[in-house]
Amino acid sequence: MSCISGSDDVPDEVSLFVIGGYSVPRGSVHGSTQINVYKLRHGVVDWHHSREDAPYAWCCAGSTAIDHDIYIAGGMIYEKPYLWAFGPQFFGIKYTAIYKTKQAKWEMTKNITQPRTSGPAMFSIGSKLYLADGSSQVWNSMESLDLNNLNAAWEYEDTDMPFDIQYSKPVTINNVVYICGGWNSENNRSVISWRPGMTSWTSMSDMNHSRQWHCTLTDSTHFIWVVGGCDRDECDTSGFIEQYSISSNSWTQLNGAPDTAYNRVNFCAFWKGFIYVTFYTMTKNRELEWVTEIEPHFHIYNTNNAQWSKSDSKLRSLTFNSITAIIP
Repeated sequence: MSCISGSDDVPDEVSLFVIGGYSVPRGSVHGSTQINVYKLRHGVVDWHHSREDAPYAWCCAGSTAIDHDIYIAGGMIYEKPYLWAFGPQFFGIKYTAIYKTKQAKWEMTKNITQPRTSGPAMFSIGSKLYLADGSSQVWNSMESLDLNNLNAAWEYEDTDMPFDIQYSKPVTINNVVYICGGWNSENNRSVISWRPGMTSWTSMSDMNHSRQWHCTLTDSTHFIWVVGGCDRDECDTSGFIEQYSISSNSWTQLNGAPDTAYNRVNFCAFWKGFIYVTFYTMTKNRELEWVTEIEPHFHIYNTNNAQWSKSDSKLRSLTFNSITAIIP
């Protein structure tokens, strides 16, 4: 699951980059090196172009956009198995990369301190890039990189997550980062916040519903939205979308749900009052193997009139756990 946000500032049209992820050809799972770019404007989404030049078949990584660059760290990469009988091979990594969208160019920087394979939380505040948790093996830790010196090493921050959190994209408002729910060892309704200089995270008001495999978005000033997701392996549509007010530290359940039977969020984006979401589902077959199905359409939520619509546009490639970012 991947989620990104954009403020309500100009421009009216932005690019949504979707990089790598698990691809699902004919039911099997492989890695993708494809970069797909979509244009978002006023509740409309259109495919723009594709490239096949990601350095690795990358998935489940931490990522964030800064200006025209996309920063990526941790996660897993896919490598072809030595023997077909071994099935898909995914390996945890410590790589850090920057995709410079203006030049369509990749740069590798210093490795993170240890592999963070399961959707670590990446965000930037001021001149630092942060990467938090992403595995039950990293002891709820957080590390940072000086954006003014990308040749420097990643360093541990003097603060720990209150519990291990995986696959929950953070959002940042006024130099405060928020993490809502996610695959964690404590409370899937939890909301925690942190700002640089704090030695511990602060617990905020819980969401109304437990959520994993959801998306978290913000207008960067007043509100946070959470969309979709499941409570462990149970999914329903009773609390599909809710809104958090920064000023009142409270959640409001919003009405309505998109026209889809799927609850797990593939990726999502917020721009100019519209939420763009794609979905997938995972079920077990008769052999008790997990089977993934991806909804090819974009679903769009208008935060101004609380209405859902279904776009005619479809995903260019069927991938999930991709790296995503909005670039102006």
